[in-house]
Formats: sequence, C-alpha cells, structure tokens
Amino acid sequence: MPEGLLSPPSRPDEQVQWGEGGALRVLHHGMVMQTIEATSPTCAAFADRDTLVTGSSDGIVRLWRLSHAPIPTTARPRKGHEPSLSLVHLLRKHCGAVVCVEASRAWSITVSGSSDGSAILWDLNRGLYVRSIWHAGGNGPIENSAVHLVSINESTGHVATCSTNYLWLHTINARPIARLDLVPSTPRGSLSPCVTSIAFHEREYSHLGILATGHADGSVALHTWNADGAPKDGRAQWEFLKVRNLEAGEYTSASATALKFVGETLWVGDSSGKVFRWMVSE
Repeated sequence: MPEGLLSPPSRPDEQVQWGEGGALRVLHHGMVMQTIEATSPTCAAFADRDTLVTGSSDGIVRLWRLSHAPIPTTARPRKGHEPSLSLVHLLRKHCGAVVCVEASRAWSITVSGSSDGSAILWDLNRGLYVRSIWHAGGNGPIENSAVHLVSINESTGHVATCSTNYLWLHTINARPIARLDLVPSTPRGSLSPCVTSIAFHEREYSHLGILATGHADGSVALHTWNADGAPKDGRAQWEFLKVRNLEAGEYTSASATALKFVGETLWVGDSSGKVFRWMVSE
C-alpha cells in the first residue's frame, strides 16, 4: 500500500499520514494526535484547509472534517490547538480500489479514480454521486483501464483522467471533450503507466488551455486541445495537440511523478527525490 504525507493549505505544522498498517493519522509538529484504524487509505487530497478526501483499498471515498480543539497546557508543554478528523460522508460506487483523488472547493467537486476503470465525480458539499467517467467502457475492468491520475482545472472546471490506455478531458458535467490514445507510446509488455503525473496550467487570461503530462522516462509534454482539425462541413471534433516537449536530459532519468504550475513556472518532482523547474510560455 502506498504511503503518503499531506499538509492542509496554510498549515505546514499539521499533516495527515496514511499507508502504514492501513491507518490514517493526524500529526501536529510531528507528533501523532489521532489514529483512525481500519480505513485502508491509499490516497488523499485537501479541498480546503478543513476538508479532507481519502480513497481506500475497499473502494470507498471518505470525506472528513478537520477541526481543532484547545490543547490543555497542563497536559503538554506547549499551547495551541490539537487537530482531529471526523468522518462526514462515506461515498460508495467504485467496484475496485481507489488509487487517486483530487478535490476542488471552487467547483465543489471531488474526483476519484479506481482500479475498476472508472473516475467518479462527487458533490463535495452534499456527499453525493454525480457522474462516472469510464476508461473501461462501462462494462467492468479491462486490461490497463485503471484510472491512476486525476486533475481538476480550478479556472474552468475541466477534469483530466488518465489510465495506461487513455488520457481523457471532460467538462465539469462529465461531457467528453478530447481523448488522447496512449497505447502507441506505451512499451509493449510494460506494466507501469507511461504517464506518471498530470497537471493543468491555469491561466484565465489565456485562450490556450494547457495540460502537462509527466512520463516514466522523466520527460514532460505540454498539450492543448482544439477543433481546428475538424471537417468544415462536419461536427466539431476536439483533439489533443502537443505544444512542446520538455526533455529531462541531464536533469533526471527517473519518472516525473509530480507536476505543479506556479505562474509561468512548472515544477517537476521525480521518483528519485529531485526537483527541477521549467519556464513555460505560449
């Protein structure tokens, strides 16, 4: 089971930790404040500083509320507020383990990806199922159909989901926009997904949408999408177009496992622990 450590926004002194022994832990200044057993968490994301979403190996998505209670000064040699998690909603729809989650407070949604080949949009406020996006065609799991990456564009609400076979782009209402076939770029017999990370470049002032994909060889590609190639007399068909390749080269040969845009800078983290950056422009 993968292990993880995540801090809520603007609270670097607090963390949630998962993976070891199938438990979820809340830490404050490195000290364990709370341990929640038997939740089997596999992934987690904060929608805001008080709302945590976790996925688990039992196929359940859980919504948590992070609250704070005063720490008695007689009990501990420091003042402050002790963080703790309380369960708000159990979301059941996946038929396989949840392997990735993302959440957006701006759009009040969370998206979870599963080994059953589905990505599900959930209403973050009401804790309700909204829609499913299938990489397996809706007929159950098929080879390489597990959705292992999801991302939400905070500016537009677009949702990107990725399996070994496909990279999909959908609207906030799960209407399909464009699909990129990844099979030709996947080595034959490879069990590891070629695309290892994804991230949107969010620029409200720009007409050009950008989705970055990190790859197992350490390279990064920038994609946009449009309908310029559609027949003039036919229905508009959107498609992904590659804008630019960022070759890792001398920087790394390890998988690009984390991508984050900060303004015009793309930060890339790889599986060896290195971090490097690229300047991105149209």
